Amino acid sequence: MKPIVVIPTYNRAQMVCDCVRSVLATNYPELEVIVVDDCSTGNCQEIVARYDGRFRCIRHDRNKGAFQARLTAIRSA
Repeated sequence: MKPIVVIPTYNRAQMVCDCVRSVLATNYPELEVIVVDDCSTGNCQEIVARYDGRFRCIRHDRNKGAFQARLTAIRSA
């Protein structure tokens, strides 16, 4: 079973970059990272697309709040 990291975000593109770099610094080669963009004004999908296939971004079509962002990631995992 591989570890899954969930990163919910709303208008925090720089923090997403920092989180992704932090995850990459770990020693887990079999890792999945799910970033849930809760309808930010920025585009986290472009940030996440820079990284390898372990990273994916799901974007809400409207702001649903932190709980729903986490729930989206859990359902996607």
